[in-house]
Amino acid sequence: MVEVLGVLAIVGILMAIVAPGWVAYAEGRSLSAAQDAVLQNLRLAQSEAKRTRGIWQMSARSTSQGVELAVHPASASVHLADWQPLDPTVRLDTDETTVQRDRTQGIYQVQFNATGRVNGSLGKITLTTGQGQKRRCIVISTLLGVIRKAADEACL
Repeated sequence: MVEVLGVLAIVGILMAIVAPGWVAYAEGRSLSAAQDAVLQNLRLAQSEAKRTRGIWQMSARSTSQGVELAVHPASASVHLADWQPLDPTVRLDTDETTVQRDRTQGIYQVQFNATGRVNGSLGKITLTTGQGQKRRCIVISTLLGVIRKAADEACL
C-alpha cells in the first residue's frame, strides 16, 4: 500500500513538471497550423486573382467560435462566402492586426488584383491564443504581393 502511494506521488510530481511544457507545445502547434491556414488562403486568393484576372480577397473574422477565413471575389458579398473555421483556441489579435478592416462588419481583408499584387494597403494578420503569450503572424510586406510568416516578437 505504501509503495502504491509512493508511486502515485512520484507520478503526480512528474505530471506537474511536464504539464506546462505540454500545454505550451500544444498551443504552439495550434498557432502554427492556423498561421499556415492563413498563408494558404492568402496564396489561394492571390492565385485566383491571377487566374481569373479579377480582384480576389481573403477575409478573416472573429466569431464566438473563433477565427474564420474565406476566399472570394472582392465583388461578392462576404455573407455568402464559404467561411472556414480555424482551431477554436486561436484568436485574432486585433491590436496587432493591421490589414484593411471593414469597420461596419468587423472583417479584415487582403485583396489581390489581376496581376497578383496587393490591391490596397499592406499590413499583417496576427494570431494568438487565449492566454496571448505566443503570437504568429502573416506579413504582407510589399505591393508585389510578398507574403511571409513571423512569430512572437517579430509580430509586434
